[in-house]
Amino acid sequence: MPQYADTTGSLLSGRKSAAMPLVLIGLDTLVIAAVFATTVYARYLVGGDFLLSEYWVQWPVVPLYILVIASFGGYDMLLSQPQELRATSLGTIFIIAVLSSVTFWMRFSFSHSRAVLLIGGSILLVLLPTAHYGAKRFFSRYAWWGFPTVFYVFEKKETHYIRLIMQRLHVCLRPVLLLRHREDSIDGETVEGIAVLDGTEYLSRPGQRLDGIFIFLGYPQLGSGARTVLRRAERRFTRTIILHESLNFGNQWAKPVDMGHHLGLEVVQRLLDGKRLAAKRLVDLALSVLLLVLLSPLLLLLATAIVSTSPGPVFFRHNRMGRGGKPFRAWKFRTMVSNASAVLQKLLDADPALREEWETNQKLAKDPRITPIGRLLRRTSLDELPQLFNVLAGDMSLIGPRPIVAAELKKYGERYEMVSRVRPGMTGLWQVSGRSSLPYEMRVELDTYYIKNWSFWLDLYIMLKTPWAILRFGDAQ
Repeated sequence: MPQYADTTGSLLSGRKSAAMPLVLIGLDTLVIAAVFATTVYARYLVGGDFLLSEYWVQWPVVPLYILVIASFGGYDMLLSQPQELRATSLGTIFIIAVLSSVTFWMRFSFSHSRAVLLIGGSILLVLLPTAHYGAKRFFSRYAWWGFPTVFYVFEKKETHYIRLIMQRLHVCLRPVLLLRHREDSIDGETVEGIAVLDGTEYLSRPGQRLDGIFIFLGYPQLGSGARTVLRRAERRFTRTIILHESLNFGNQWAKPVDMGHHLGLEVVQRLLDGKRLAAKRLVDLALSVLLLVLLSPLLLLLATAIVSTSPGPVFFRHNRMGRGGKPFRAWKFRTMVSNASAVLQKLLDADPALREEWETNQKLAKDPRITPIGRLLRRTSLDELPQLFNVLAGDMSLIGPRPIVAAELKKYGERYEMVSRVRPGMTGLWQVSGRSSLPYEMRVELDTYYIKNWSFWLDLYIMLKTPWAILRFGDAQ
């Protein structure tokens, strides 16, 4: 064990935390330069009234762009994905606004194409956060990536709780060691292949400052010995994070506040605020009208395919629980045979295993009621497009908690009170996080997490990720 601890200390001190943001900076430089070079050249080919050399001399805009993203916090490696989307988007909008203003108000000896700025900027709004996400996922498989993370388990914790925390860690955190305060703090000598050592003895050793993150699992009360642990950790680790169940708000926008020389945590339930709900409703109205106009040919094509391959109506309406617990009828394209209820009841009566599966998930993995065209519609989520009419009517939102049936209320328990205060969504956080492959309890947790963490940037993140979630056909049913 001591030999492993020494190795871990060496590993921590040898990490170069600056390498990760440098990777993102280098990637952004390549992406920005490539997008604008491609856009400029494409505009030139279609008849741009300018010389290419007039644009190539403007290369200092690229490092300026990087500095602007950095000023918005875009290279903080521990940002959540919506926060990172916010930083890169604001940086892009700022640069485009500045360049547009400069070219408008100042007289140059050469002309500029505003199409280059608008088209290139629009591409970068999507491409930069996508590149960040892809790079973090790709490089996380390598040992040099990620802040080495040491957990100090102060209070007794079940092994499955520790394992769950490590599995949900940010992609830029890499667990390397578990320290226990007492013998009974953690059962076993390893968790997920990570060694468990005596924390008091480890922090008492003389050693250099470590380039890693120290996560304290417990609550630092006076006289408990926690303050001694935290003081020792502060001398050795560059960052210390206190993590405790009592702070399990899951709020990305929480902020520390000084309460008479005590550290407080301000948590705002953003989506329960009337002004934010009104703004979200205006966005829903505008986008749903636009989508209905753009998708009308596709809607007509799907309706024709449904009635030509299976007898019955085009649409299916099902009772769902809406805002305030008020039921509403959600529209979908019909994906089942017309006598689906009778078929289901016959199946459940004949097969106890299927009944148990239905009562657990409210779905069947292999549902014989689904038509061939219906199976395609479900796997691509195209069956839910008619819910745009529900959005227009105010029953639903484009993005929100999943619309549930009355039979599912018991699975939400007291958390349904919070969920019922907002409109259910056509898509949402659970859909882009795994869809039907997720356990039901995780779906409930993601719905409440969305409400607590709502922001324009979280909605935009979900909207951008929804097409990729749909393409993962294995997650859909």
